[in-house]
Amino acid sequence: MKKLFSLLLAVLMLASLSAGACADTGDGGAFDFDMPEVGLVIHIPTELLMSPAGHVDFNYGEELSYGSGAYYTEIGYYAMSEDEFNAQESFDETRYAPLAAFACVRNGCDLSAFADAGISINWANSWRVGTVGNYTHYFISGGTGADLPVGFVEPYASEYQSLLSSYQGLAATTDYSEPVNPYAEQDGKVISFETTDLDGRPVTSTELFAANKVTMINIWATWCGHCVGELPDLARIHNNLQSMGCGIVGILSDGQDPDDLAEAKQDVQDAGVGYPVVMMPKDGDTLFDLHALPITYFVDSTGTLVGVPVSGAQVDAYEKAVQDILNGTVPG
Repeated sequence: MKKLFSLLLAVLMLASLSAGACADTGDGGAFDFDMPEVGLVIHIPTELLMSPAGHVDFNYGEELSYGSGAYYTEIGYYAMSEDEFNAQESFDETRYAPLAAFACVRNGCDLSAFADAGISINWANSWRVGTVGNYTHYFISGGTGADLPVGFVEPYASEYQSLLSSYQGLAATTDYSEPVNPYAEQDGKVISFETTDLDGRPVTSTELFAANKVTMINIWATWCGHCVGELPDLARIHNNLQSMGCGIVGILSDGQDPDDLAEAKQDVQDAGVGYPVVMMPKDGDTLFDLHALPITYFVDSTGTLVGVPVSGAQVDAYEKAVQDILNGTVPG
């Protein structure tokens, strides 16, 4: 599944309750997973997290793609021990099956956003659990357990079957709301910094932004395959944006090491990038929320954040996001 962040529940979540998304309800029997970005507070009984044999896994995503109005959260089961799960270099889908999932859709949006994100939903195995404001929430059962992947041997197959009915009960005990833009508190924030380009020449944000109606700030790293992979597309998009009085600025997050810097210069050259690429400012962590890379912000000519950031390499979203800002039609 694309654009979803896997959080280990069982041992890790229960051992680290300081995270804002997880809190003990106080009765010793359940935990609250508060996820405003997808409009959910899931109340999960402790015994469902502390699986005695297999591993319960929680895939937590924001909006699937820019402007789609579609959100998805899945709780699944891996037919393997905690130690086996943690030792994996890549996830073994032959030993995974969903227990339950939540889908949230802005009313009037196209449901194809789920398929576009690589998520196959059996809508016949789902039911609408409520409409809040301009959003409708759905609960999707993990299934009957009749056709499990080939990796589900005992005792995991039996345990998965026994958990299915318990997880269906989450549909009634979960609290539903309108999804909240995770970047809403940054609206109107001014991005201002001093840094250098990749060759060490000083540059300021004022110089970078002043000439553009809207500037895309694309934050990337050499170790991020998706970041490097989209550089040729960004070079093309920059040319298109210039015709609208807009442009792109790249910020390299990992150029402190000389080898990384040399690699970045080669990546930029190979991609034919013609827009400015600069080093991450010293206060970059306070300027930007870098929970995932690449991430792209938008500012006006004064450096004021505008529109909705695009998380991940969503090449098709960038020009639309700039056009929405220019037209005053940012989705929400």
